[in-house]
Amino acid sequence: VRENLKKMEMRVVLQVLLTGLATCELRNPGEWVEPTLVPPEIPEIADSGHCGMGGCGEFELTVNLIQKGGTSQVAIQASPHDLVQEVIAKLEPDFAAHLRLHGELEDLPEDLTLLEVGVSQAMQVDLQISDMMKGPPPQHS
Repeated sequence: VRENLKKMEMRVVLQVLLTGLATCELRNPGEWVEPTLVPPEIPEIADSGHCGMGGCGEFELTVNLIQKGGTSQVAIQASPHDLVQEVIAKLEPDFAAHLRLHGELEDLPEDLTLLEVGVSQAMQVDLQISDMMKGPPPQHS
């Protein structure tokens, strides 16, 4: 184990030396100038309007409400961190429904966030609304 560590240390030392030599400047023949390390500039993501790993913040989600009687369209404000089931509940509180990417036949998993299913910017989705009510059937007395 120690021998392997020594070999690895020597490789690292050699890489550092070779990298240093490769980045040195030759000003006068025979005179080397030490390279200066300049940290890279990192843009401010919050001020630049770029998206981060958590999406781009709130966005307008256009939803096609597809029912037996026809299709209508609504636009809502959504966050990439909203759960699919929360969006469904907001749009259709009474009937069973499934959210899908626009034009697709596969239902989006309800336990994932919009970001996790690929919805994190202004776009269209379809909400397929069933004729069946949510929950157990009403009790008759």
